[in-house]
Amino acid sequence: MQYAETSGHIFEMTRHIMRQTLVDVGNLYSKNPDLKLSVNLFAGHFEDRRIIEDLIEIYGDSRISYSQIVRQVTERQPLRDMNMARKIIAEMQSLGIRVALDDAGTGHGGLAYLQKLGIDIIKIDKMFVDTLWTEVSSSSIVDMLVELAGKLGMGIIAEGVEMMEQIGRLRELGVTSAQIGRHIRAEIHLCTAPARPSLCPACRSADQRRGLRRQRRTRAR
Repeated sequence: MQYAETSGHIFEMTRHIMRQTLVDVGNLYSKNPDLKLSVNLFAGHFEDRRIIEDLIEIYGDSRISYSQIVRQVTERQPLRDMNMARKIIAEMQSLGIRVALDDAGTGHGGLAYLQKLGIDIIKIDKMFVDTLWTEVSSSSIVDMLVELAGKLGMGIIAEGVEMMEQIGRLRELGVTSAQIGRHIRAEIHLCTAPARPSLCPACRSADQRRGLRRQRRTRAR
């Protein structure tokens, strides 16, 4: 990936991936408007309008609508021109495309990206999800990201969820969406749906605990 980015091949690779999504899942997405399609972009994509032109050319009159598309800003390399990046992100959002900060807290940018870029979604990196029980700092970081997303009006997604126990713990911390590992049974997706917590005992328990915490806060005031 680093070679593709430094050599410039990443631009044609990204265009190819976007075109291929129409072939592979175009019909599926046209029949399921709630599905989202995410593709990572790197710092170079935010230096000029080529990515906007590519998005319009490929998806402008396709079976995948702009509202189904999520572009992910990675932190592998720093953004060299924050003002230009903000303009490009704003233009994506004007089309109906949402923009996520991928692997939040693990690379360049961090809070500066959240402050300056107008990000729609924070994605919690898998390394924090994997260590929720073994490192106290992981729970604290997830808790902080959830609170920050709520205050900034952003969505939040946990990446790489692979165990039932993680679903319950993430819901306790206020996370309601997750990217599920492929080897987990499909019904675990239901546990991440905030509108239907009754489908899972762990989710019901988490909701009850959150209710008790809210009651304590109210009494404390």
